[in-house]
Amino acid sequence: MSIIQSGSHVVLVNSKTGDLKCVRLPRRQSVYIKPLTFDADSLLGQRYGQKYEVVKHKLVKINETAITVDEPLEHCGKTNQFINDDGSTQILSQDEIEAMKAKGVAGDEIVKTLVENSTSFKEKTEFSKSKMVKKENKTKHQPNIVCKKPSLRLFCSSPSSKLRPDICAKILNNANVWCGSKSIVVECKDDLLTSAVSQRSGPTGTVVQVFEQKLPHIMYCKWLDFSKDHLEAICYYPLKISC
Repeated sequence: MSIIQSGSHVVLVNSKTGDLKCVRLPRRQSVYIKPLTFDADSLLGQRYGQKYEVVKHKLVKINETAITVDEPLEHCGKTNQFINDDGSTQILSQDEIEAMKAKGVAGDEIVKTLVENSTSFKEKTEFSKSKMVKKENKTKHQPNIVCKKPSLRLFCSSPSSKLRPDICAKILNNANVWCGSKSIVVECKDDLLTSAVSQRSGPTGTVVQVFEQKLPHIMYCKWLDFSKDHLEAICYYPLKISC
C-alpha cells in the first residue's frame, strides 16, 4: 500500500544530515529526526516517496519547481572571476535570516529573499545561479525530509548495514528460498537476513532463526510491517553451546 496509515512504519531521510530513521507513526505524537521535530499526524494519508520541509512543526510538501532562475539560458560571455563571494554581497544579516526561520518562514521563501538581496547574483553565470539556488535549498535553508516505504533494499543499502543488496539476493538464490519453503537462519547481529528469507517464503512458509544472545532479533521484521500470520511463521530458537 502506498498510503501512509496510522501505526505503519516509515523511513525518514534528512537531506541535510543524511540521517536515516525508521519510525512507527502513532496519532497525536511528535516524531524527531535530528535536528527536526514534527507532528506525526501531518504524514498520515500521504504517499510514500514525497519530500517535505518542516514549517512550525508541520510537514509541508516541497514544490520542486518553486524556485527557478528567471533569466533565459544564453551564452553571454559572463564569468565569475571578479565576483567577491565572501558573504559581503548579501544585504541581509545572519540575525535577520535567523529571525525569518524563527517565524516559520518556508525555506523556498527564505532563498528567494536571499537572492533578491544579493548584489552579486545578477552578475553570476546561469550555471552558478542554478547551483547557488540548489545549494541554498538542499543544505542550508530548506532541509527536507524524504518519507520512504520500508524495504529490504533500502535497509541493505543503508551505511550501517553489513549485508549488501546483491549479496542478500545471492544468498536467497543459492539457498533456493521460495514461497512456502522451510528455512533455518543463524544470525548473531540482527534479523535482516531472517526478514529477507521470511519475506520470500511468505506466511505459508516457516523460518527458524537460531540466535546466541539472550533475546532474538525482531527489529526488521517489525519495520517491514509483516502481517500477524507472517510473524507467526517465524520461530526463534536459542543456540546454547556446551563447553
